Order: sequence, then C-alpha cells, then structure tokens
Amino acid sequence: MPDWKTESTSEEDVKNTNNDGLAFQVLLVVCLTVYVVTAIWLLLRSYCLAYSSLAFGTTDPAIAHVPPQDNMERRLDCLERVAPTKPFKIWWLSVQTIRSPLKQSDHVFTCSICLDKVRKKDPIHTLQCHHVFHRECLENWFLGFHNQCPMCKKPFFEELDMSPECAV
Repeated sequence: MPDWKTESTSEEDVKNTNNDGLAFQVLLVVCLTVYVVTAIWLLLRSYCLAYSSLAFGTTDPAIAHVPPQDNMERRLDCLERVAPTKPFKIWWLSVQTIRSPLKQSDHVFTCSICLDKVRKKDPIHTLQCHHVFHRECLENWFLGFHNQCPMCKKPFFEELDMSPECAV
C-alpha cells in the first residue's frame, strides 16, 4: 500500500504543477493584455489632448481683419518680392557664363515639387538659394504656410525683412 500512496502523491504533484503552470500562463496573458490596452489608451489620449488644444480657428491679430483672399494675395506679393516670377528661358540666359557648369548641360530641369519638367516658356520662381520651381508649384507651397525652400530648407525671408502678412 505505501507504493500506491507514493504514486498517487506524485501524480497529484504533477497535476498541481500543471495547474500552477497553466495559472501562471493565464495570469501572464491577462497582464500583457492589460498592459497593451493601457498603452494604446494612453497614446490615443495624449494624441487627442495634443490636437484638441490647438486653436484651429485663431489667426494672427495683426492680420485677423484681412479677408482670406486678400491675405493670400499679400502673401504672394511677399513671395514675388523675394523671388520674382520670370520665364525659364530668361533665367537660363542670365545664369549662362563662360565658366558655368550649366553651360554644358542640356538644361533639362525638373521641378522638385511636382516632378515635372520645367519648359522654356514656363514661368518660374528662383529662390535666393538658386533653386528653381514652377511658379504655381512654389506659390502653392508657400500658401501652405511653408516659408522655406522645399529643397534645402533655407528661409525665404530674413527675420528683419518679414512683415506680419508674410509670416506663418
């Protein structure tokens, strides 16, 4: 009889060990699930708080009285002062010099905003950093409140020259 009792005790130990292992696994899965759900909730909450605190309807008090169309025209005037519109062909002739590396190129330029070719008669803007863009492309970029070159990120305006209607 002692042998049977020893065997049954060892079977009970195995069952208890299996139950303990299963309980540990269930506890681990529950803890991980709670952790992941909490992390997702915190991320969503912080995202919502960050974007709900932005005042989308507010504008700069200096230009708040200006209608949106006038505001766009004023901003485009600012861009025109910094980067006057001219036909590509005229710009191309102005940058040609005897030692210019552009002299040897086939002068096929691509607007890095729309990725389309810049043709001879296309109106362009040339920035102070010498990057060339289609007029419409750069104006749309600028009206989207980007005050930097799309290529090199050089600001369009010096801090001292920037008037309120040109500011972001």
